[in-house]
Amino acid sequence: MTNSLAENAESRIQQSHNDDLKRRVFNFLQDHQQEVLQDLEIHADRGSVVVVGKVNSALAKERCLSCCQRVAGVIKLIDQIDVA
Repeated sequence: MTNSLAENAESRIQQSHNDDLKRRVFNFLQDHQQEVLQDLEIHADRGSVVVVGKVNSALAKERCLSCCQRVAGVIKLIDQIDVA
């Protein structure tokens, strides 16, 4: 029972870290690349951030990925952005 409680607590802490990283990436993009946010989804898991969606140009994609890489806590960035 104690291991189960510890695992549950650890899982909640990890989810909190994931949610915090996702929020920080979103806020950074909102501050620097607001026009691309409407067509993007951001997922975070243990320092890996996945950016999914569409942007209007290769330059917008490059800027978006550059912004994501500058957020503290992003260890790995997975690009699933299409240029429309």
